[in-house]
Amino acid sequence: MDAMGGFPRAVLRDDVQTAIESSGDVSLRYLNSDDTDQVKDLFASIFPLSYPEYWFDHLCHSSTLWSLVAVSGGLIVGIIIAEMRALSQCSAEDQAILDKAFPETTPVCYILSLGVRKEWQRRGIASQLLQHLFAYIENPLLVANSRIRCIFLHVLVSNEAAIRFYEHWHFRCLNRLKNYYVIEGNLHDSFTYVYYLNGGYCEWSLKRSVGDLLGIICFPCNTALRVFRRLLAYARHALFGHLGNPDGRYGGFGVIKQWQRSNEDAMVDFVIAVDNPEEWHYENMRKNGRHYSFLRFFGARRVARFQTTIPAKLYCNTMVPINGRLIKYSVINTSDCISDLQDWESMYVSGRMHKPVRFIIPPQTGDLKQACSMNLESACYAALLLLPERFAEEELYEKIASLSYSGDPRMWLAEDRFKIRNIVKANMQSFSELYSPVLRIATEHTGLIKQGSSFEQSLSAVHVHHLLELLPKHVLWRLERWMNRNLSSPRDMEEVIYALSRDLNCTELVEKAIRIIVFQASFCQTAKNVLSAGFYKSVAYGFRKIVKMVLSYVRS
Repeated sequence: MDAMGGFPRAVLRDDVQTAIESSGDVSLRYLNSDDTDQVKDLFASIFPLSYPEYWFDHLCHSSTLWSLVAVSGGLIVGIIIAEMRALSQCSAEDQAILDKAFPETTPVCYILSLGVRKEWQRRGIASQLLQHLFAYIENPLLVANSRIRCIFLHVLVSNEAAIRFYEHWHFRCLNRLKNYYVIEGNLHDSFTYVYYLNGGYCEWSLKRSVGDLLGIICFPCNTALRVFRRLLAYARHALFGHLGNPDGRYGGFGVIKQWQRSNEDAMVDFVIAVDNPEEWHYENMRKNGRHYSFLRFFGARRVARFQTTIPAKLYCNTMVPINGRLIKYSVINTSDCISDLQDWESMYVSGRMHKPVRFIIPPQTGDLKQACSMNLESACYAALLLLPERFAEEELYEKIASLSYSGDPRMWLAEDRFKIRNIVKANMQSFSELYSPVLRIATEHTGLIKQGSSFEQSLSAVHVHHLLELLPKHVLWRLERWMNRNLSSPRDMEEVIYALSRDLNCTELVEKAIRIIVFQASFCQTAKNVLSAGFYKSVAYGFRKIVKMVLSYVRS
């Protein structure tokens, strides 16, 4: 991909007539100059807009566009057209897709069109086309693609099917543009949907979070569609007979006990990963509506959107009485869970899983299992970067356990000050069993040496460089942004890691990067929890936390 010139034809196509993928009677190939008439017919059948003649010639002959079509029996049944452009080349209203911290030269990808003929819809064709765009942008052999920070598009506000499609693929609604489309002489609004990648997610701010929150809550519900939309087959009843007994599409775990804490009075904390949050909330509201606050009146769709749009992408029901015990259960989309485990996007679920947890339903998919293993390895390598040359096994586990609390505002305001120590002391054996496979790998690949119940590691630049390379994406992106903050010519990731490995402040910078990730997600999720719990439960829950904090000071 050229720096700002779009998608070069030479890279994309050797023979534009050759199918790049075939599935059943549908094959995918790149658009070519002979397709003009078919593209005109396709656009007329699936898009309500009118296009000038020169537009179709441009689509079929341009070397700056990435265009892929789905073909069956010589007929084009679906199409996707995308263009790479600099942020400064976007319209004024679209430049809000990235935070102001990003320079105007930052490349982004704009989807001009994505559509499938009506009679060919619901066959996964649109998903295949979109997946090929993702695969092209994420191709590690095309280095320039790693600079693309987001993919964005516009969708008509009345196009419910398209909105559901893009939200299924984790595009997030950024804003609503008034009078964006002209259809048969009438003005229509559009939504801007954005998919962030390569560290392009907008910087957190209180103003942005409040705006997102109000937009989600106040946006009018479409009751008829929500009520009559066909539900997919739901899982067996609920966890413990109340919340659902998830089948292979779901997973759940409970957080374990702390030292010197009564297990009888402790509120049990569960996390449930589901493939379809809207469907899950719909069914759970029907069975357990009293678990929800006033937000249930906005319907399952808005609750699911409230969950998945604002960090840390969980929806929590707290202080729920079941079988004489109080529980708290949090729901997260499986794909969001995997992303957090692999990349530490928020460190909300991944941070909890740095500690031993009890799986009620073990991970059912290979992706989730692999993400759990990667999360443990990342936690170990991050802790090693923050530890001295020699340290005890208990110090290692305390450092690992502290990662997800390092920037959590609740630790400053209303938490047991000895929480980390208590977790490790109560579960030393469990920590040892959990991390023994990871430590075996670390001794082989990082030069870590175990001596009884203690460890010794090298603090050489080569060793630090290797550990930095093993950190999750979002930590590295934070470090990259910090190291490039005052440079007119930003360094790439390899240069940043090399410089950091020889920087005396490396430990402090890694800690700061993790602390910022945790703080932003925890702040947003805590604010969400106030709404999802309701006023009474929020006050009661906060009071319990404050009591624990006071008691911890009394004990000390």
